[in-house]
Amino acid sequence: MSAIPANLIIGYLGTGKTTAIRHLLQTKPSEQRWGVIVNEFGDVGVDGDFLGAGDESTRIIEVSGGCVCCSATLPGRQALEKLISEQQLDRILIEPTGLAHPRNVVALFGGKQFVDLLRLQATVTLVDPWYFEHGDYAKLDNYELQMALADVLIANKCDKANSAALNLFQAYADGFQPPKSKVTQVAFGELDWQWLTLPRSVVLSEESSVQHVLN
Repeated sequence: MSAIPANLIIGYLGTGKTTAIRHLLQTKPSEQRWGVIVNEFGDVGVDGDFLGAGDESTRIIEVSGGCVCCSATLPGRQALEKLISEQQLDRILIEPTGLAHPRNVVALFGGKQFVDLLRLQATVTLVDPWYFEHGDYAKLDNYELQMALADVLIANKCDKANSAALNLFQAYADGFQPPKSKVTQVAFGELDWQWLTLPRSVVLSEESSVQHVLN
């Protein structure tokens, strides 16, 4: 069995990851069959129910019990195997909880445990540009690291952001070395599915680090 192309969709709580995934499912090529691993966090699997409105070309698997990359690695593997065994898939999207440590997520799904199942492609990080003007994003857990590990860095909810916030986001995004494969701004989670196929700009290993040059 060939490894299936996969993408991590990460971002801080409230950045619109689930809405973005739903848009991707609605606009993907109609002939392709996609799967989604969504990390339930809490008593009610809101994300799974919300995403479940897709058509028969989409399969949703929900991993409960906390963070899929830390406390639920075995259920994560089992969920993937179940998803793959059900049907031939062309792509898998993985949405871990916003509380997950982003380095662990990328290292896990791009590592030895899943190498026979997944071919990890561009990691997509969504951010809310509001934080760049009104919030102290540098003090938010994992926020900077989520941006650093992105291959595709996207400012979402731009319909609610002013030009000052968007300019601050762009200046910050331009400071990453190596540069991102794509930096862009969207509203309502309207991602282009072809961005998922862009090259990986961040190759993560135990020895590697991601640098940011402040503008």
